[in-house]
Amino acid sequence: MIEFRKFQRCFQIPILLIIGALLVIYILFKGPVYYQLNLQPQRHNANAADKIKLIDPRNSLHGSDLVRSATGTHLGLDDVFIAVRTTHRFHRSRLNLLLKTWISKSDNSTWIVTDRLPTHELAGQHIVTTGCTPRHTPSALCCQMGSELTTFLSEAPRLWFCHFDDDNYVNLLALLDLLRTLPDPETAFHYVGRPSLDHRISSTDRQTDKPVRFWFATGGAGFCLSRSLIFAMRRFVIDREFISNCERISLPDDCTIGYLAETLLNASLNKQNAFHSHLEHLGTISNQNIADQISFSYSYREDNPALLNRVNVSGIFTEVEDPTRFLSIHCILYPNESWCPKKQSK
Repeated sequence: MIEFRKFQRCFQIPILLIIGALLVIYILFKGPVYYQLNLQPQRHNANAADKIKLIDPRNSLHGSDLVRSATGTHLGLDDVFIAVRTTHRFHRSRLNLLLKTWISKSDNSTWIVTDRLPTHELAGQHIVTTGCTPRHTPSALCCQMGSELTTFLSEAPRLWFCHFDDDNYVNLLALLDLLRTLPDPETAFHYVGRPSLDHRISSTDRQTDKPVRFWFATGGAGFCLSRSLIFAMRRFVIDREFISNCERISLPDDCTIGYLAETLLNASLNKQNAFHSHLEHLGTISNQNIADQISFSYSYREDNPALLNRVNVSGIFTEVEDPTRFLSIHCILYPNESWCPKKQSK
């Protein structure tokens, strides 16, 4: 008996060490695993205050409207993957404005897709670095869109994928209101956005040498795809297949999305005029109808006021203080934001 106890004590510590090592290995491998494709995404650390912005009802006109219902039947922002495409040259001039405004309400649902990692700290943000060239060419845009779609496919399940550019303001409440009206995105094909043309675009399928015609939602206004549709697109997206499909029809990324959805998968574009890009006249949007719109954009040049195109809002910030009008839009939608003027003219 004495010999057995000595034997037991001799092996007790090594056994405990082995069990501890196995527990550490289990935790490491069962913890959060980020998409490890060729995208090398990174997420900066966020403190607790950063993480509660999404569900803080004090800064929202409609309180818990951004949050999924307790029963799970009410779509919330946690069900939506929002990709914002940018490049390093616009990290400070454009991206910082979005971080200050609408992304501050959706940082857990927004992925910033860029050509290189920002040089300044973006606490609590999902960052996807693509390695694509920052040039605004069809091949570069197709490279970036392929990265957006591949990231969605490799992330934790979300019901919707939505794309926007770094010159878009997104009205999250209006976006959710629209998506909540659409049937089950896990089984139904949904392709939602605004066409920039009043007719189908035409091209030639270089594989079949046959003409193709289809609608597409302009990427500059933003668009959304249901989970089921994206997974049906998977074989046309992964392993650089999206770029190959761009080349197949000799058109940019947003057109290629329309080609995949309408021509190859028979999913018709659901046209929604509440999405807006700088390609349209934005001056018809004013304080009175801001809340009904889903996305906004702008274009302006300080050296040529004649090229000005932006939303017509007033009574909050001056045009000098807010040349894009995004600060004013944000304060109309979230009047209790700490930095918004407390008195607004009607």
